Amino acid sequence: MTNVERPTVSRFEHHCDVPEGRLWFGILAAPAAWIAQGALGWFFGYRVCTSMSIASVRTTLSIISLLAIGMTLAGLITGWRNYRQFDGDIGVEAWDRVAFMSLAGVFVSAAFLVGSVWAGLTPVLLDSCGGMR
Repeated sequence: MTNVERPTVSRFEHHCDVPEGRLWFGILAAPAAWIAQGALGWFFGYRVCTSMSIASVRTTLSIISLLAIGMTLAGLITGWRNYRQFDGDIGVEAWDRVAFMSLAGVFVSAAFLVGSVWAGLTPVLLDSCGGMR
């Protein structure tokens, strides 16, 4: 019997083809877009009663929502591509981390995609002063 020596990979060594920045982008892009959508929504929604017309607030919030949905989809696609690019052995801790972060990016982005879509429906459904946010 031959003993085949497998190279050992320490759990702190991160040897993979998926760049670290792409792993984090998949996880953090959607929450950042949702936070920006909410903050800008409050800012412009308040202005519907003061300095902006309802039509201009609707247009602004719709554009913000579309940008947030686009950013969320970019995070979702990046997480999915990271997972598809993952080719390591399950069981090696550095590869487990890549798979975990990739799938976390997919699930986090999918959840925030639903939130961004629901938040984007606000300007369509509500049109009264102070009702937008």
